[in-house]
Amino acid sequence: MQGFFRITVVACAAIGLSACSTVRLLTFNAHEQSKPVTGSTVLVSAEWICSEKAVTEQVALATLAYNLLSSEVTGWAERKKAQFTKTYGGMVNIPPSSCAGNERLEVTIGRSVVNERQLSRLVFVAEPFNSDHSAWQLSAQSVDLRHAAALTSQKSASVDMTVTISISTVQPNDKNVPTFTKLTEQSLNLPAVALPSSGAIEHPPVSPLFPGLPADKPLNITVAVTETGTGGEDFGQLVKHVEANSDLIRGYLSEAIKD
Repeated sequence: MQGFFRITVVACAAIGLSACSTVRLLTFNAHEQSKPVTGSTVLVSAEWICSEKAVTEQVALATLAYNLLSSEVTGWAERKKAQFTKTYGGMVNIPPSSCAGNERLEVTIGRSVVNERQLSRLVFVAEPFNSDHSAWQLSAQSVDLRHAAALTSQKSASVDMTVTISISTVQPNDKNVPTFTKLTEQSLNLPAVALPSSGAIEHPPVSPLFPGLPADKPLNITVAVTETGTGGEDFGQLVKHVEANSDLIRGYLSEAIKD
């Protein structure tokens, strides 16, 4: 054990990592609700809500296999670093609204496992900003985060989340040919979401204004959620220094092993 720590310390010194970075690498403790969960699924739902009637109209669901997106990695440090940023998402199509005016669009992103244990649930609403409905705005409504997809430290007990929602439709162009048209794409940041967290957001982020959504047309909604945990920066520094000082490290380690 002493030999292992000696080699580790010598290697870290050789690649120029600070004492603080070295200590954090050797003592990193993952939050118990941020360890990888296999067999997860993502459920994306969208529904038109009639403001006057306060009832839900037209519900569409889409379930996709849980897809964690990360670059191809090599070596232990790179694999570890990749665990701190995870992206997942899905897509759903919904028919035109039957609210006959005064509607708003609610988008829900849920992540769960096969035994129906809920891992996370995020709710966003797109609604008119002005009385003539010419300008709309997207806002975050609630976050229920039981288990993060990204690895994060026990000390921070939180992850940063970015949610991107793209809304498109098919409508005729100037030649009356049906064309796939993107109506809006908005990204909202949710910094330092606690583990666990549940309920309404105290200061919900809102998007810039965008042109009103056509409630009389079918919509295609695509969402992507990126979670970023704390602690990955030290593993990233390790990878960077190892790549830059590989020959020097081999020399130091060779001498350390001899001793």
